[in-house]
Amino acid sequence: MIKECRINLFILIFMNLIFGSLIPLWSNFKIDLIYFCICSFILIYSGKIKRFVKFLIFYLVCVYITFFVKLPDTSFFSFVGFVVYSNVKTCSIFMIATIVVLDTRTSELIYVLGKLGLGKKIRFACTITLKFIPIYFAEKRIIRNALKLRGIDISFTKPFKRFEYYIVPTLFRASNIASEMTESAYTRCAMCTDNMHSIYYKKFDIVDFILIVVLIALIVAWGGGFIDKI
Repeated sequence: MIKECRINLFILIFMNLIFGSLIPLWSNFKIDLIYFCICSFILIYSGKIKRFVKFLIFYLVCVYITFFVKLPDTSFFSFVGFVVYSNVKTCSIFMIATIVVLDTRTSELIYVLGKLGLGKKIRFACTITLKFIPIYFAEKRIIRNALKLRGIDISFTKPFKRFEYYIVPTLFRASNIASEMTESAYTRCAMCTDNMHSIYYKKFDIVDFILIVVLIALIVAWGGGFIDKI
């Protein structure tokens, strides 16, 4: 068993499922701030310091615009304000999602989804989708850099050239990646119906149990209205 400083994957998935449903229900910014601090701790504990700094800067900018910037009363800026406020509400969810998508091994993800009782088709589709995202963006970056080396301008001011030299190759590469990811998932027994195991799966430890207690306490404090009294 590989020992790593990270949170159990079951907790991360349930965090995003439960709090992703609860966040639209609460309007107290203090709860958003507390949950952001919890997610920040998870990133730091997992060793993703650079990622945490990026999220922190983005979060602070959105908070500043939301609470301290007076936007003009027009439909466009109302939409901008809505998008910025939505980022404040969902930033914590994306922080946890990056760990699940970028840092979780495929075999561990298949194992956890299987333990959650998902059918093999759903488990297979989730695995392919989640692991496809980072690879797809990496391939887009490779194509973009290759075009820059050849001096090909693919800016939005030249839509036809951008479509021919950038979008079409990206779509073809995406199709190939999907096929490769499908074969990779098959080799990792994504469609297996037997009991599965993963050498990368991290069992619950003291940090996981403390995090569970903190999350339950946060839900109870919100439901009981204790945070509103602070």
